[in-house]
Amino acid sequence: MKTLDQKTVQTRKLDILETIVIQYSTTKQPVSSSAIRTLAGTWATAPAGMSSATIRSLMVELKKDGFLKQQHVAGGCVPTAKGYKRVLELVTDRHNELVTKKTELYLAYARSIDETDKLLSETATV
Repeated sequence: MKTLDQKTVQTRKLDILETIVIQYSTTKQPVSSSAIRTLAGTWATAPAGMSSATIRSLMVELKKDGFLKQQHVAGGCVPTAKGYKRVLELVTDRHNELVTKKTELYLAYARSIDETDKLLSETATV
């Protein structure tokens, strides 16, 4: 059995949590590990390449951490308020990162245009 570093485990847990929040928000039905496995690859955060057993194990950790609850022993999980809040923080962080990258690209593009304009002006005076 392969041992994963803590960062990979944390990323997988967040992917599973986000998948459960999205799926539960859409269907209003508890989400099982097999449903998460089926969803793998259907959108960006759905965890791919994990067995149902791995997903179940990480779901147990998410329950212990208070992000999920299980209404019935054999049923799937639903997000708690803490789970919803964590996913909202995650989505907000991603949004802020994208805004920052967009701003950086815009500034780099603007500098490139200024440099091109200077070069054209200098070339025109020759």
